[in-house]
Amino acid sequence: LVRLEQVRLGISSDVPTAVQQWQNLIAVNYPARKAGIDRHCTVAKAKELCPEIKLIHVPTYAANEIEPQYRENPNRATHKVSLDPYRTASLNIFKIFHKYCDKIQKIGLDEAFMDVTSTVNQRLVEYIDCHPELLDRLDDDACDLDLDWDQVGIAIESKEEEERRQLEVDGSHWSKATWRDLQLYFGAELAAKIRHEIYTTLQYTCSA
Repeated sequence: LVRLEQVRLGISSDVPTAVQQWQNLIAVNYPARKAGIDRHCTVAKAKELCPEIKLIHVPTYAANEIEPQYRENPNRATHKVSLDPYRTASLNIFKIFHKYCDKIQKIGLDEAFMDVTSTVNQRLVEYIDCHPELLDRLDDDACDLDLDWDQVGIAIESKEEEERRQLEVDGSHWSKATWRDLQLYFGAELAAKIRHEIYTTLQYTCSA
């Protein structure tokens, strides 16, 4: 919701921003969260915590209007909230989701669980030239591949890897990649592609 409004208004993504409905917040971006603001904050509390925050009220209908309008201070007694712009944005986001995955559980206007297992496994099968029934044995062997995680996301060290890095052990502190790691890599690569298309098509940033 916040990103839609930032794109519409030309507000930089690093500006603390929130979407409000009456005197409450319904969406908060990460810069605002760093200031201690969350969706449980009132408008007054948000301004107290972050005076420079940008607050955008959801569009509303006034009496006899057939199209919702953006207003700074709509009257709750005379106006009705419209979430239509956000629903339209949601449809556009999910169209992109469905290009990459056919098993999706929607959990919000801009959130979903996506099961990309079959897509990833098919690519893995092609990559390692084996049969699908062997996939449950992928943990048995290291694949000895150098996976460039920086290309697809952020890799988090295991406790052992962190200790090796701190000890400055010769060579890479990372554990040898397994076939299961390669499976996760392909999943991360797919997520990166989805995020890239959403950004280039809609200018929305997203996490995965």
